[in-house]
Amino acid sequence: MSQLIVRSKKEEFVNHFRSHYELPMPIWMACELWDFGTMRFLYDGLKTQDKQAIAVALNVQNGELLNSWLRSLNHIRNIVAHHGRLWNRPLVELPALPRRGTMAAFDVLRPQNNTRIYAILCILAHLLNQINPSSNWKKRVVALANSFPSMPHAKLSDMGFPSDWQTHSFWN
Repeated sequence: MSQLIVRSKKEEFVNHFRSHYELPMPIWMACELWDFGTMRFLYDGLKTQDKQAIAVALNVQNGELLNSWLRSLNHIRNIVAHHGRLWNRPLVELPALPRRGTMAAFDVLRPQNNTRIYAILCILAHLLNQINPSSNWKKRVVALANSFPSMPHAKLSDMGFPSDWQTHSFWN
């Protein structure tokens, strides 16, 4: 945690705290400095009932499913942050899918595999719908996918998009 504080010299509240108080920083302040990996690591260490409570708040089947999603999202975030390629790239950290019938929207991903970015986009759409239902992120994803040019050797399906993806409830 102290490394995150040291890296945050540009944050005015950190400088104020360091000039007036001694470490440790209160948790409510320290959380502002966390990167996604730190948040995921904290979630991973929570008690099962606390993971479950967070999962329920996000309308996710259970805490272990959410933990799998967070690991996958953290991996994707790191690829993107380091300007890595996502196009036609199989995922290394595969997100688990809910048991059939428990989260109906995800049933359309079967037998579709979860090794491509489309599954991650569906997870993000679900989580964002719980956190900020008025976000226009989903509309931007749809517009971006619809603007994909027609090319013989590169298709949306290369990223795991099924032909009927726009009918999936994630995008409506």
